[in-house]
Amino acid sequence: MTNNINDNPNLLANEDDDEMSWAEEDDELVWANEEEEVPPTSSLDETQIVDKNVSPLLTETNEWISNDKTTWKVMVVDDDPEIHDVIRFALDGFVFQEKALNLIFANSFDTAKSLLKTHPDTALIFLDVVMDKNDTGLQLVKYIRDTLKQSLVRIILHTGQPGEAPEESVLENYDINDYKLKSEMTQGKLLVAAMAGLRGYRDLILLETNKIALSQMNAQLQEEIIERQKAQEKLTQSMQELSELYRIVEQKVIERTAQLQQKNQLLRQIFGRYLSDEIVDTLLETESGLALGGERREITILTADIRGFTAQANKLPPEQVIEILNFYLAAVVDVINKYQGTINDFMGDGLLVFFGAPIAREDDPERAIACAIAMQLAMDEINAQVQSKGFAPLEIGIGINTGFVIVGNIGSETRTKYSAIGDNVNLAYRIESSSIGGQILISESTLKKVSQLVKIYSEKTIKPKGIKQPITIYDVEGIGGKYNLYLYKAEEIFLPLQKEISLQYSILDGKQVSDQSVNATLFKLSPKGALILCDVEKALLPSVLSNLKIHFNLPNSQVADEDVYAKVLSYGENENTLHVHFTSIPRKVKAQLLALFKIEWTPDFSLNNSTIDEQHKELFSKMNQLLYYIANDQEDGELEILELLEAYTVTHFTTEETLMKQVDYPHYAAHKAQHTTFIEMFKKFKKLKQEYEPNKEGHLYLALHIQQKLVNWLVHHVGQSDKKLERFLSDVNN
Repeated sequence: MTNNINDNPNLLANEDDDEMSWAEEDDELVWANEEEEVPPTSSLDETQIVDKNVSPLLTETNEWISNDKTTWKVMVVDDDPEIHDVIRFALDGFVFQEKALNLIFANSFDTAKSLLKTHPDTALIFLDVVMDKNDTGLQLVKYIRDTLKQSLVRIILHTGQPGEAPEESVLENYDINDYKLKSEMTQGKLLVAAMAGLRGYRDLILLETNKIALSQMNAQLQEEIIERQKAQEKLTQSMQELSELYRIVEQKVIERTAQLQQKNQLLRQIFGRYLSDEIVDTLLETESGLALGGERREITILTADIRGFTAQANKLPPEQVIEILNFYLAAVVDVINKYQGTINDFMGDGLLVFFGAPIAREDDPERAIACAIAMQLAMDEINAQVQSKGFAPLEIGIGINTGFVIVGNIGSETRTKYSAIGDNVNLAYRIESSSIGGQILISESTLKKVSQLVKIYSEKTIKPKGIKQPITIYDVEGIGGKYNLYLYKAEEIFLPLQKEISLQYSILDGKQVSDQSVNATLFKLSPKGALILCDVEKALLPSVLSNLKIHFNLPNSQVADEDVYAKVLSYGENENTLHVHFTSIPRKVKAQLLALFKIEWTPDFSLNNSTIDEQHKELFSKMNQLLYYIANDQEDGELEILELLEAYTVTHFTTEETLMKQVDYPHYAAHKAQHTTFIEMFKKFKKLKQEYEPNKEGHLYLALHIQQKLVNWLVHHVGQSDKKLERFLSDVNN
């Protein structure tokens, strides 16, 4: 047991020794009370005293740091036992931060080395310089600092032979914390030295604790950083995998979307062949698209039908019928789509088109009429192709009506059709049935919607079947406004026949032919119609717009059994005369009839100019030759006469134009323009004739087409434009 310093008054410093300073309260230097007994270190319970400044973690990781919670280890290394006793008694009872001292004594270098291995956590060493050797203490310092790498223990070097170890040299070359002469080692200085050494040790411990803690924190942070890096790498890898998965999914979605779009497009194409685009959109894109039911709505209804097609189709192979029909429908469907009509149904060669269902627009009636005119205007181009294939030209009649109907999906859950029902649909069909080829008839309700834009040829009052009251229908000439479309309807000129033709006709009621046959005579003919004289009283005559089945008694036996269908347009000046329009006429019958034209020059055509009159007579003669060649299928004669007509007309036109210049004719430009049109017509005829030459059937229709165009032009030009010139010349001469 270390002795309390109060028990040995001889070791106490003098009261007036200024080198002895008692520790203040904050110096943490505590003297043990006389009543208290400070047990040796070995007898202290480590749980009784806790060093609050030392981290448990620090003692676990550094053997130089004490885990003793009750004492400070202080080693005294000196070969002089008296020094051991002096220091023991001087420090007896010394307490620093609630921990006593555990003094360890060594008298040699080797003993000290051994004790340092046993007590590596020594806090303070009082070390003698000279022991068995003059530098034993210094060698021990080197051993501690350099070999053991112990930098925490505080070393106080003391010597009784300063000459062996000069202070300045020692402090400069050795890592010690204090240097004392033994003669200076009073109790006060020993206490101060111990206090300073333990404080330094404590502070180093704190620094080392912080250092190790920081190192451990840094290590932990490094581990966390590494873990985070691993996590980040894993996350990056996962993101890459997700990105790749997303790319794959996105690609599959794109592919699937493309497939769905293709299927959707295919559906639209399939549906589009049976329904209009607007109906397909309604079915596919609205929730109620397939729901049964309808609504009352005002729409404009257009119906169109090929005149005489059934009679012609009955004489052709089915493949040819479908070919003609598909070609015609393809062309008119494009026109209807352009004007945003909804094709509701194909009925053989007939069409039912809605303007205003399923989508209503303000200009539905206007677009319907413009569409009808565009359809009629397209027929010339359609027929050019149709005739080139050897088929008869087509003519369509169109009827238009506006009114309220029920539109919607009609049928069952398994079979549905988008359609319109009501009296106004039926009325549209009745109006269309009253039309002839090339004609557009509209109802009064439609006209009221567009009266400021539509130009009308004529009007008629009819009483259609199934309609209680008579109605007025209007023959459309054209429509102005943004569409500005007009039909050209040449004046129908009837020429006398070289010989009148007897015939019989029967009235058609729908598809039923009357059993009663009426005798009549054809006495005047136009390219599309005729005037016939009936052998019945006027009261028994068919009503206007009645359909007739006619059989001509032609001299050519090849056409004796072929029938013609016509519609009554009006009554003639003679009470028993009918004006009929041919709706279906076999090509050979037509050729025979047109060959009967009697195109003769009469004084009515005279311009009172002998040169021009003679030229006109020659033109009429050559035209009659052309009619003869066409009727008898003399193709070589047709081409020859066409070339002669072209050359002769050039000469004739030059004569007329020279005369008009001489008299300063005010309508010279318009008159000359007609001449130019006629010349261009000849060039077109010759070109088409060469193209149709291999096709005999096509050639026949082309020949008839040429005949009609030339006859119409010649009669109109000579009978109207030239007569206008004649009146001007008469005024000039007078």
